[in-house]
Amino acid sequence: MDIDEIKLRRLDLTVLLVFLGVMRYRKATTTAEQMGLSQSSITHSLNRLREVFDDKLFLRKPDGLEPTAFALSIEPRIRTIVESLNGLLNGPTEFQPLTSTVTLRVAMRDHILSMLLPPLLERLFAVAPNLRLSTGIFDQNDSLQDLLNGRIDMALGHMDHQNTSLVIEKLYDEDYSLVSRKSGSELPDELTLESYCRLKHLLISPNGSLTGIVDDALREYGLKRRVSVSVPLFVPALEVIAKTDLVAIIPTKMAKAFAPKFDLDVRSAPIPLQSYPVSATYHRRDEHNPIHRWFINQVKSSLE
Repeated sequence: MDIDEIKLRRLDLTVLLVFLGVMRYRKATTTAEQMGLSQSSITHSLNRLREVFDDKLFLRKPDGLEPTAFALSIEPRIRTIVESLNGLLNGPTEFQPLTSTVTLRVAMRDHILSMLLPPLLERLFAVAPNLRLSTGIFDQNDSLQDLLNGRIDMALGHMDHQNTSLVIEKLYDEDYSLVSRKSGSELPDELTLESYCRLKHLLISPNGSLTGIVDDALREYGLKRRVSVSVPLFVPALEVIAKTDLVAIIPTKMAKAFAPKFDLDVRSAPIPLQSYPVSATYHRRDEHNPIHRWFINQVKSSLE
């Protein structure tokens, strides 16, 4: 392999670390503060990188620096180089949960958070008492960008993006069930699509929409329902259903988990709906990170 020694001599470890720092913080001043360097050192390193790669790499915006498409494409390889060098310096290491003080930042849909967090925390408190878990709300587009930018470590939910920088590991398959209050409900034992459409409907919609995948499916049968109310979160929605004549179609795993708590009737969805995978998604830079592997194993065990 031909080696471009002139360019390689210009790529010392500091400029590579500056590149990763700016990719993460998107601001030269913040990168300088975090690395203990001067503003001029950051500027000098970025100029050298631009000359070596013949690309602007970062564009100035009112709120900071935005990476170019080329910068995004080389980030995983640069991170791999830096991590390999770091591993060479530090020698082989294994994650030690009992003494770890790491903070994991994980985005989850609220129904997964409600089901997963109690058993997961019980496990974490026992085996990793000093680990800290910061959770946020999962949204496909926002979580995708947060993973790419390093603002979160992992996202738990349905991710159908095919971004090559992400690793998507399936946790389980999910489908849908119809829930209604059990006490005082006037639902017939057998529901046809027509009788289902005549019910009072609640829709869980983070953005406040009054239509969803059920309405799309009904449209194929030439049918339409009327959604009376939309609620952004699942647990408040179950509180409402438990005290009204409203019905909702929600993920089956949550329906079965919370039916006893809210005294709900759970039955199969009256209309065929496509099941979907719930996955753990993380950046490819963490593909061999022992902390991520360990945490996913804890999540899987908590979901059993």
